[in-house]
Amino acid sequence: MKNKKVLWFLGFLVVAAISCWATASSFHLMMPSMPILAVWGMTVVFFCFASFAVKWIVDSLNNDGSLTHPKVMLWGGLAILFFTWVIISLPTNAHTFFYKLKIGDVVTEDLKTTKVYSEQIANRTVVDSAYLEKYSKIMSSWEQFYNQAAFGRSYNSVEGASGIGKFANEYITKLNEELGKDGEKYKVDYPDLTNRASQSEIVKILNRVKTELSQKLDELKSDIYQVPLEASTEAKKDVNRIVAMEDSVHQLILTNQISEDSAEPIITQSAGVLKVAYANIKNSSKFVKFNNKDEEKLYTAANIETKTTRFLNPYSVTHDFFTGKIPFTFTFWLLLSILIDISGFFFYYQATKRHYNF
Repeated sequence: MKNKKVLWFLGFLVVAAISCWATASSFHLMMPSMPILAVWGMTVVFFCFASFAVKWIVDSLNNDGSLTHPKVMLWGGLAILFFTWVIISLPTNAHTFFYKLKIGDVVTEDLKTTKVYSEQIANRTVVDSAYLEKYSKIMSSWEQFYNQAAFGRSYNSVEGASGIGKFANEYITKLNEELGKDGEKYKVDYPDLTNRASQSEIVKILNRVKTELSQKLDELKSDIYQVPLEASTEAKKDVNRIVAMEDSVHQLILTNQISEDSAEPIITQSAGVLKVAYANIKNSSKFVKFNNKDEEKLYTAANIETKTTRFLNPYSVTHDFFTGKIPFTFTFWLLLSILIDISGFFFYYQATKRHYNF
């Protein structure tokens, strides 16, 4: 009997070591500044309390009348088990196993997507939609001016004399009213009035006005309706940092080290680089074309949390699983965690089987 208890206790130690390793690994990812020995000590205490709670519960249910307060043991055991196992051990264990399998994919995808958005800001490739509305109004006035000046056709198709006169310049006034909302410097000069000018002379004047208008529109777009140069400069720095982290992560994946403890500094550094990039993207979000609404919400949230940072948190991953945001494969690691812990509780119970006089 004594030898069996020793074997049960050894089995408990083996399973407890696996469970505590998984819990400690998860907590250390969530709280990297906490000393690892302190994390290990905390997890060992929690697992021992959970095992002791299970014994209380089983003993209270198997009470043969020798226990003074079996209900106290039952409800006390359930309360302790809920906190130490359901809240602490179970989600962190499943998180560690799932993290080791998926972290490479998560951080790679996060870096790749964020780089695309940062490049849009760095290269100033996206224009504020307000500019497109303004551009449409301005070009409408230009077309009316052109038709009046070149062909003598007004917007309402009433025929008149071609050339640049008061009717044509009314459209320049409309055009400048729209341009002038952003500053006098963006207005175009009124063209010289023509009196019996040849068609070729009118075309030269129209081309000159069109060239000036194009220059003003380019200045207006660059100054006001594209990413500010300061933000573009910061985004370029973000892109360079992201590229460097992509190279480091890719190297870890190639050498199968991405799931090892030695990779944690690189993952943590990647999360830090991503957080800065997320913040800059949020500040310039109106200049970014996001893939979908979920992406936009992620990058413009009140409290910024990157995909990588969220994946380091066991409770965020568990929440995402139960809300359908995490693949169903997480279920396997959840069931495996339950099996490991229940085995440990069983071994502990067998090794310490006796009644309490409570």
